[in-house]
Amino acid sequence: MAEKTPCDCTAIIPACNEAEGIVHVLRDLSGIDIIKEIIVVDDGSSDATVEKAERAGIAHLRIIRHDQNLGYGAALKTGIRAAQTEWILIIDADGTYPADRIPDLANEIQE
Repeated sequence: MAEKTPCDCTAIIPACNEAEGIVHVLRDLSGIDIIKEIIVVDDGSSDATVEKAERAGIAHLRIIRHDQNLGYGAALKTGIRAAQTEWILIIDADGTYPADRIPDLANEIQE
């Protein structure tokens, strides 16, 4: 069987007042080879979400800000429009979903 070629993807993180969890999620995602860019869409946060994300030291991170809260769906649309890869991964900023399973998901997509 031929070796699978990983798909390049953009991870989109819609975030509103997620200062407590954002850095952990960003660091988990930054170690996954198929993720070529991470976009945090800050949806009008009033806490330190953006500042913590900026200080996380993630090289392929972009932060897009909504001046006011437009909602989860609007944050997703903003991130999807900004993505520069064919594949898009959506993950929440609070660590709800295990980032370490993303390579397994990518392998399934390749099938």
